[in-house]
Order: sequence, then structure tokens, then C-alpha cells
Amino acid sequence: MAGTGFLVKRYEVHVDRSSLRKGDVSRSPLGEERCRFAVELAGQVDEHWRRCFRLVQMDDTGFFRFRLDIAKSVITFTSPEGEGSPDSGFDLMRLDTLVGMVNRRASVAA
Repeated sequence: MAGTGFLVKRYEVHVDRSSLRKGDVSRSPLGEERCRFAVELAGQVDEHWRRCFRLVQMDDTGFFRFRLDIAKSVITFTSPEGEGSPDSGFDLMRLDTLVGMVNRRASVAA
């Protein structure tokens, strides 16, 4: 509405897929080989956005596997080696969904 004096802050953080890095392979408690991956976030990842990230994670437990490194704006996660790895795109699509949900929540609550 014009003249209200309110500015809406719009967050447009996104996953920089070109920064995807594969890390160490380890075994899960169930014996599965799992690999750690890291991917950078691009855009404004400030304290408010990070707080919304945690809130979205609490609302949907399907996102708990993604860990935000607040010092570097990097998200890490593990994935089974072989089929279903981030190369298949599922993990990155799920991460895109998470980041999109966080952007919406942060923008509304800003």
C-alpha cells in the first residue's frame, strides 16, 4: 500500500550448485556408506534469515539433515554413496525447497 511507510524486505538466498563439494565417506550406524557434501549459499544470509532457517527445520523434520555453517553460509549434509547421491539431484532439490521456504518465512517476518 502506497504511503504506509513500510518497506518489505525480500530475501532471495539460493543454493550455488556450482560450489557443491564432496567430502569424506563414512559408515552410518546401520553400516551404510555415506558421503558428506557441502554447498554454498548465495544472497543475504543474515541473523534473521538464519533464525528462520532453524524455525523451518523445526516445522518439518525432513530438513534436519541439512546443517547451516553460520560463519561461512555453507550447508552440509550427508547422502548415501552411489544411487541417491546429490548427483541424482534429489538432495539438491530438497535443499532448494528448504531455502525457498526459509526465504518466504524470512521475507514475511522481516
